[in-house]
Amino acid sequence: MQVRKILPEEYEQARLLLVANDWGPRVQDPELFAELVARSHVALVAVEHNAVVGFLRAISDGIFNGYISMVVVASECRGRGIGTALVQQAMGHMSAIGINRPPQDRHIPAT
Repeated sequence: MQVRKILPEEYEQARLLLVANDWGPRVQDPELFAELVARSHVALVAVEHNAVVGFLRAISDGIFNGYISMVVVASECRGRGIGTALVQQAMGHMSAIGINRPPQDRHIPAT
């Protein structure tokens, strides 16, 4: 299993995974979902045998706060650490762009 940034050609697989797991109307429209993913700070997939078996997206204010908005793992793949791997990778991405660092580590100009 590999966890990595989602590729545009995988958007539909990720969307269908969410649909199959009852994520409801906000993932029904493929074009809207593609825009949702494109606007995310972090969008990751877990891939096994060329199939998307997990998906995570996270958003952030770009300064201090970031949160995971969506995470899903195929039902037949649960209990194998795929969700954990997605979350850990997302946290690494957020840290790499400076999210969740203590304030003293950032330069904040005085106003």
